[in-house]
Amino acid sequence: MPSVINVKNCRSFLARTVSYFLFKGCSKSLGVLLDGAVQFTDSNVTMVSWSFMTLQGVAFFVGAGFGSLLLMHTVGIADVFGEKYGTVLSISTVIATVGSICMPLMLDHWLQAYGLSAATALLGALTWNSIPCGLASMESERGDVPDTVNNDNIGSDTSNRESTAPTARRNLFLAHPVLVFEILMRLLNFIIISSWSLYLVSIGVSKGYSPSTAVFLSSAGGAGLVLGKVLSVVVFYFEWMHNFPLLMSLAIGQVPVIMVYSLTDNFVYLLVASFITGTITSFYSAWVNVQINYIVCSKHFRSAMAWSNLVAGIGVISAGVISGLVHDIRGSFEDVFIFLSMLAVLQGCCSIPSILWVTTPSDC
Repeated sequence: MPSVINVKNCRSFLARTVSYFLFKGCSKSLGVLLDGAVQFTDSNVTMVSWSFMTLQGVAFFVGAGFGSLLLMHTVGIADVFGEKYGTVLSISTVIATVGSICMPLMLDHWLQAYGLSAATALLGALTWNSIPCGLASMESERGDVPDTVNNDNIGSDTSNRESTAPTARRNLFLAHPVLVFEILMRLLNFIIISSWSLYLVSIGVSKGYSPSTAVFLSSAGGAGLVLGKVLSVVVFYFEWMHNFPLLMSLAIGQVPVIMVYSLTDNFVYLLVASFITGTITSFYSAWVNVQINYIVCSKHFRSAMAWSNLVAGIGVISAGVISGLVHDIRGSFEDVFIFLSMLAVLQGCCSIPSILWVTTPSDC
């Protein structure tokens, strides 16, 4: 870790925190708009869910908007903080995830006060704050270029994520086969967390609660997301990221908790289930993202992160279609959550080789 963290070095940290705050807040807030959008467009849940998730997923899939910002900032944090990358990235995510608590409540207030169109416009205007985050990244990139280069030190800095020498590279997935399981976990995690976030308010309404009451399920889930990121900070700080009993207990525990949504109408139980589900899914999201730094060599790091973002985008886009079809075919939001519990089982299975089959990455 650098001995001095100057203002330029902190730009990636601050810009990533703000941009991820907006992304997480928007993702959780879309569920507040779902029922109103279905009625307003006279459409079905599948189409509206797909359109909502496409807005979020394309950002990752094509490397635009939030996706490109998060990729640049994540790599920037790895460059600057070196061995402390996991801890620092988790701290950034903890702060940013607060948006998943407050933004759904704020959007619900706008919806009640100004109506669907104005609330959607205000949410869109809020996301324009991501523009300064992108500008900060550009300034940081220009400002960090040294005026002179000491040839004796080329290749000696282990924090550099890419080698400047034109060397032949092995195929990313052949060199690091465990990355396949990491990417599958990220795909499943984004499908679960995106669908879960989108339908929290709707399942509350389907159980007889008003939208203004059901929105607290979304905020409880947001509080769980924050706790999950805090847990990831602790895990990476104490280097427990390969602790098999801890990680598997969380993976197994996620399944019955998600099933609670289909087993009870008690609002307190639903709040608790939202909080615990948010904690576990959030932790796995942070763990999978940071884990890439520990299983991929420096030459393949940027390529691995790009693949990770690509798959995350696919997960977000497909979440709306898949979960929407489950709802429209089966006829209830409870069936959607049963389906998500099945995906949680698959995610747990993928985590087994990711935990056990890990070696210290060396340059290819």
